[in-house]
Amino acid sequence: MTKDDGKFPAEGDDSPFDPHEGGLDHLDEAQWLPEMLQQSDLLVPEELHSCFSDAPFEHCIECGCNLMESGITYVIQKARRNGETVLELAICMNCAQSMQDTMSVESRAVMEEFMDRLVPRTEEHEEGTCLCCGRDLDRSGDEYEIAGLALGPLLLSPVIMFCVQCHEELEESLSEETRRGGQAFIEKNFPGIPADLGLPVGLFGG
Repeated sequence: MTKDDGKFPAEGDDSPFDPHEGGLDHLDEAQWLPEMLQQSDLLVPEELHSCFSDAPFEHCIECGCNLMESGITYVIQKARRNGETVLELAICMNCAQSMQDTMSVESRAVMEEFMDRLVPRTEEHEEGTCLCCGRDLDRSGDEYEIAGLALGPLLLSPVIMFCVQCHEELEESLSEETRRGGQAFIEKNFPGIPADLGLPVGLFGG
């Protein structure tokens, strides 16, 4: 594979490189990954690192795949209260899709409508505000959720935030079956954390 086969920009072409296309294997083959890793603004930021390891998440919470090596995009989600992380996870898109497939028909329709409404806003999402309602969020005092989409060490999306009020409104619109599934997920993966905390709901699934 070469830069002339149409999958990578030709020399002198300033068009942006799309890391979605081809995954990490293509990045390595093109020898672009080392250069991208030198640009700190392209990496998963510290606020989306694990608060337990003070480093990027390495494994999917469901299947355990190595997120740095698998070449699969993944979602990072955190729930924060009063400046502290009370729940955090990284889940590969394969597992996220499998979880969404278990939702009731009603809940899938609600989530699809929710996503269709919010996805166009991500590019203009103002840092420090709720993506849903636009309210300013105090990182040190408010209860909110933060999320992002990543591929290996690279962040593919803007960092997005949701206030607790918008999260609760979304959860209330989901079916009882789906809410029970979220509680079971919490109980399985976060023993000791109240099951009614609710599964974080970010832009890329919940």
